[in-house]
Formats: sequence, structure tokens, C-alpha cells
Amino acid sequence: MGDLSQTSIPVDFKIKPILIPSAAIKKLELYPHGGGGLGDIWKCSMSTKSGTRRVAVKIIRISQSDDKELLYKAGWKIRREAYVWISLSHDNILSFEGIVDDFGQLPALVSPWMENGSLNVYLKKVFPSLSDHRKSQLVQQVAAGLCYLHGKDVVHGDLTGTNILVDDSGNLRLADFGLSMIVTESGNLTFGSLQTGNTRWMAPEFVDFPDESDGPQSPKKATKTGDIY
Repeated sequence: MGDLSQTSIPVDFKIKPILIPSAAIKKLELYPHGGGGLGDIWKCSMSTKSGTRRVAVKIIRISQSDDKELLYKAGWKIRREAYVWISLSHDNILSFEGIVDDFGQLPALVSPWMENGSLNVYLKKVFPSLSDHRKSQLVQQVAAGLCYLHGKDVVHGDLTGTNILVDDSGNLRLADFGLSMIVTESGNLTFGSLQTGNTRWMAPEFVDFPDESDGPQSPKKATKTGDIY
């Protein structure tokens, strides 16, 4: 296998993500609540010593699920992402509950459930009634979250309306930072720069229409300038 320790994001491995027992997680719906190129999101409940609360469980999907080396590589990258996520704390960043291992072939990421859904869904409901002040506030919250990530040398890589969530207080929370490159580098052919819905958010330098004769294209490295665009 290749050297999986070569990374571009400094990670504080002193902070270890919580490993949540699979028995503590219970699905609340028969099918995934949502999903996309990155994977499926399940609405679940999580039992803890302090009570039960709703959580979102994200299962990363890769195409070659019978490739053991690919699964190992993807699992390592997901755990590394968890180490990055657990070290982050900001009002406009989705908080992290931990990892659950027995929810599929790969480690699943657990976060608080956001009942208001994504920014896309939220705006469809309330946009006609939004004041200019509220619109400005939303933009400022996205910028604040992104500024915090970049200050920690974390590049989001897939900042779209579906990856910005709205909490119960109406505040925006950035989510899924780094997961786009995990999926792309792990060989998920269902996700790429030309996926419908992502191109509209993409910086021009990442929009590529390769000639089929050129063969497989290596994924382009996400950048801070691409996030800002």
C-alpha cells in the first residue's frame, strides 16, 4: 500500500474521536433521509448516559466495495478526517459526536441532527420573507466558518448549499469539509468535478472536460481560493 501518512493538513492526533458503540445508535427511518455523491445520511437516535438525542449518521459510499485495499485506504482517510473534525470548535462549524464502526463497511461519522436541513432547503422555505439584514447575516456566518477552517489549514473542498446546515436557532453550520477528496481519491466514480449540482458552485479552474482518450484524470487538489469562490 502507499504511504497513507503523507497529508497536507496538520492533524492534532492527541484529540481522539469518540468511538460510539453500535448498540447506542438506532435508525429512525427505513431508508436514508438524504444522500448524494458522498454517501447516505441516516436519521438516528443515540443513547447516552444523559439521555437520548437525534443524530445524523453519514455513511461514505465507494463503488469498489469488494476491494480490500481500497476499503482500508478509505477507512484510514475517514478516521483522519475525524481527527481533524474533533479538533474544531466554532459556532458556524457542525460539531462532531464520534465514529460508529458497525454501520457499514467503512467507519460512519456521527453529528447532531439538524432539523432545518441544508441551506438550500431552508432558503426555498423562507427566502421570500428574508430581510436584507438576515441575508447579510447568513453570508457573514458562512464566511466566518470558512475563515475559521482556513485558519486551521483545513480546506473544505466542496462548499455548496447542501453542505451548509441550519441549526435550531437559525445559525449556519459548515459540514462535510474534506470528505469530497476522500471519496474522489478512494475511487468513487459516482463523485467528481462534473457531478450535477456541484458545477454551479465550482471555481473555474476546477471545471474540467477531459477528452476520453486522455485516460483517467487525477483528482484536483482542493484549495482555499477554490473554497472562497
